[in-house]
Amino acid sequence: MEKLVKLVAYLGNASVMIPLACGIAAWLALSGAAGLAWRWMLRFAVACLLVAASKAAYMGWGVALPEIDYNALSGHAMLAAAVFPVLSRTMLGRMIAHPAGAAALPGLGLSVAMLAFLVHFGFHTLSEALGGWLLGCIASLQVIRRLPPAPHASSDPSIPVASLRWIAAACTVIFLASGWLAHGHGKTWIEKAALHLSGRTSPIAWKR
Repeated sequence: MEKLVKLVAYLGNASVMIPLACGIAAWLALSGAAGLAWRWMLRFAVACLLVAASKAAYMGWGVALPEIDYNALSGHAMLAAAVFPVLSRTMLGRMIAHPAGAAALPGLGLSVAMLAFLVHFGFHTLSEALGGWLLGCIASLQVIRRLPPAPHASSDPSIPVASLRWIAAACTVIFLASGWLAHGHGKTWIEKAALHLSGRTSPIAWKR
């Protein structure tokens, strides 16, 4: 059971989910939805920054809501809700075209399962996991609503080459960053930033 828990936790890690998001964005761009892919990546990046900011706020200043047992947003829950529904919508859109957006439901179900997993095994409280999950849903909603029923790779010359280049550049940067995150550097960077800005010598301990 312990190995299974570690595996599921790893699959929801930024080092896995961010490259997956990059792959989806690249596919959307090649499917003629470069603008949509670009907007999604921007929303995705903002969601990641908000999660990091919530963790830094707690580490440096103790910003929390003890009334609802909240310390910081769950990154795993946010990533699952931001990526899985879009992945499902992209892969199953051809098979489940009606009603609109129905192809995203399996991915949404996976994100809910990740939320339940995080709470059940004590990685996060319900408020932290739910907050991250809702943030991820906001990031993925635009793609789910606007994506054509069956996106497929396109060689349409009308797709702006500049947009594709920007998408490719952004995906490359984020993909490389995911390798950095895989070694725990992301958490260390957030902690260092929180300590530097708050003037503390050590982060506030995570309370449960």
